[in-house]
Amino acid sequence: MPFSLPGIVMGLVQLFIAPSAHSLPSTLPGISRDNLPLAVQTYLHSCDKYRERGNGKPLGVAGDRQFSGQQFQLYQQSCQRAHELMNKRASHKEWLTWLDQYFVAIPMQSSQRHPMLTAYYEPSLPISKKPTSTLNWPIYALPAQWSSGQSPDRQAIESGKVAQLRSQVLYYTDRWSAFVLQVQGSGTGVLANGDEVRFVYAGTNNMPYTSIGKVLVDRGEISKEEISMQTIKAWMATHTQPEQDDVYWRNKRMVFFSVGKDPQGVKRVGPPGAMNLTAGLTPYRSAALDWQHFIPGLPVFVSGTLGNGKKVQQLVIGQDRGAAITSNVRMDLFIGAGNDAEEIAGLTQDDQVQLWRLELRTDYPSKSKR
Repeated sequence: MPFSLPGIVMGLVQLFIAPSAHSLPSTLPGISRDNLPLAVQTYLHSCDKYRERGNGKPLGVAGDRQFSGQQFQLYQQSCQRAHELMNKRASHKEWLTWLDQYFVAIPMQSSQRHPMLTAYYEPSLPISKKPTSTLNWPIYALPAQWSSGQSPDRQAIESGKVAQLRSQVLYYTDRWSAFVLQVQGSGTGVLANGDEVRFVYAGTNNMPYTSIGKVLVDRGEISKEEISMQTIKAWMATHTQPEQDDVYWRNKRMVFFSVGKDPQGVKRVGPPGAMNLTAGLTPYRSAALDWQHFIPGLPVFVSGTLGNGKKVQQLVIGQDRGAAITSNVRMDLFIGAGNDAEEIAGLTQDDQVQLWRLELRTDYPSKSKR
């Protein structure tokens, strides 16, 4: 049963919310205007993944939130009912009833972290099988022996001091594109002949992550109000390689990739994400969250503002995770691909965002009440 915590452990308050904070999803701000069928279709992609795994086999790693046995049974029932409603083209009112029957909304709060909504996209980048004068920055596969424990940092790797990585080069691109690919976690490479290669996140060197945007702000190179992917790119373009090195190398973390292939007969909407979804992530409906606070695949309601000024009050599904997403008040919303997605993602930084986690109800109503 939820309870009040002593001040000495207030850092854990996000895990225990007072009953009075619970609310029905149908009362969330703006949900009456949301396109719920699109959100539920995204939710069903999560259902499909858990069904493929079977027996409630958990996603994630030790320390991540997982379903209990009872929760997973309720989750399966919610998926089945969502399929039924989708097939009958349910009304908005019926979708709100479905949400209220299976979920309770809990506002996310933290005494230690500030709220933040950012956005990410699937970049398209030029690549080459061999280094050229402009495409000379390696995209690396993850060495098998680096799958656990810390490995050489970014400076050592990018200085060419790690001989074992020479055999791990997948393709070459330019330095900025390589950086963007690592920040976004996946992307599509385009060869000179137009052929495309999908890069999928494979792991990291397990070194600490540092935002180079924060580095530039702290140095006074770019103001806090102006920092974005666009202003970082412009800064890099006007500085020497040693000056760039000094900024890039403050982030010791290095991201590695594998070359992904779409399942036969299936065209992904977006990258597979951390849930490795067959259909891929859904633009504006899939989000990266901290799985230590959110069970993968469950809904979250977000009320915030994107970088283009658009207000979003909608249901999204936590189907991805990221190295910089490390609290219960932090969300990275997947925007899609293309130039517009790139611009919106680069500008989105909303520190007034509000999040509600939708938990499966422990007082789940019987089938007779449907």
